[in-house]
Amino acid sequence: MAKNIVLGTIYIDVTGEIEAINHKTREKAVIKFFTRGWNSMSYLTGQIFDADGEEKYTLKGSWTDKIFMVDS
Repeated sequence: MAKNIVLGTIYIDVTGEIEAINHKTREKAVIKFFTRGWNSMSYLTGQIFDADGEEKYTLKGSWTDKIFMVDS
């Protein structure tokens, strides 16, 4: 989505949820992108699941800066 068309530099902002599946191992990641606000940068949260559907890792961070992955 294009933002800031009226006030300054136009930028693209990613929002919504994405699910990525490894069809060979059946592992999957679910990542949710949040829109940028007046006082906050774009950020995301997510979970990585093993083949049995158990959450193994948690993701958080800014998709424009850095993303952290920690054990769940």
